[in-house]
Amino acid sequence: MQATLSPLLHYAASPYVDYTPGSSTNPKFTPGYENLDVEQKKIADRALKAAFRARAYELKMKALNPAMIDVIDQAPLRELSIRPIRAVTRGMSEGLPAIRDALIDVCDYWDIIVGSHPKGVSTLPCPVRYSDVERERHTAEYDSLIKPWRLRETLHEQLGLDPDGFVLSEKYDRVKEAHDRVQEKLINEAEPEDKEWLVRCWPCQDGQLAYTSETCQ
Repeated sequence: MQATLSPLLHYAASPYVDYTPGSSTNPKFTPGYENLDVEQKKIADRALKAAFRARAYELKMKALNPAMIDVIDQAPLRELSIRPIRAVTRGMSEGLPAIRDALIDVCDYWDIIVGSHPKGVSTLPCPVRYSDVERERHTAEYDSLIKPWRLRETLHEQLGLDPDGFVLSEKYDRVKEAHDRVQEKLINEAEPEDKEWLVRCWPCQDGQLAYTSETCQ
């Protein structure tokens, strides 16, 4: 016997339809439907039908299996709640910006996490607050932190690797050759101010962080 926690029917968002899964409102066309051409209207009609189908499925599942729907609805909140814990455990390698970013997310979704009073006031005040100036400063700092991660993800995608970046021994030579070509191309085409950063922060070299607790050797 197998148990499926997530719904079997998923709704793909469409620019022609105003609908958010889980909301209490029915789907509707976004403004401008009457100005679409024939083919676009066909696409919009199918998207609206799919949205109503997803809405009907959601309501039926709530009636048949409310416990499962509750698990699905609460999953994002649980993820937000434990993000600071995960960030703290990674703080040694990723630094304070990673922890701060998780706390800012908690601040932004605090009312949803703890539940709000019917009048819209949080049942508990958020213990952490960040001013607009602090948020702007954090954004700049955090962007510089995740820039190497984005480079690593881009490199793995271009090499056809899984997110962990591991390579089977029989494929090592081929991947190494492809890696060297990508590295040379990106560095040669980079602007002068980016070239030094690429050389210094290139993910596949001694001393860079790996996906384990160790550095590359």
